[in-house]
Amino acid sequence: MQREVKAFVRFIATLAFVMASILFILGVIHKNGKDVLITFVDGFPVILVANVPQGLHVTVTSLLTITAGRLGLDCVETLGSISLIATDKTGTLTKNVMTVTDIWTGRELSLNHRSNPQRSCQIP
Repeated sequence: MQREVKAFVRFIATLAFVMASILFILGVIHKNGKDVLITFVDGFPVILVANVPQGLHVTVTSLLTITAGRLGLDCVETLGSISLIATDKTGTLTKNVMTVTDIWTGRELSLNHRSNPQRSCQIP
């Protein structure tokens, strides 16, 4: 998904740059080579800014919708209702053995370390 979004952003940026360059060249030709700097300042940045942000958020939203459709609605609903994601790079999840060391409930943090399992603290 991230690669698709990056590729799309590059495509839009390239398209905007090409359009701005073409319109700049047409503007210089139209003015017979006079006021090149003014033609550049008036047209080039305007075309770049106008093209890139307008359709970008709509397209990213569309890509997310397509990706959600590929996953299946039940998977998307499950991901939307998750309040905890447990990850570990030491193999705890793959070995199916997990130990809770700290619990955060509201404003209280219970620290369950092996040295002092009854230790807890209040968060102001």
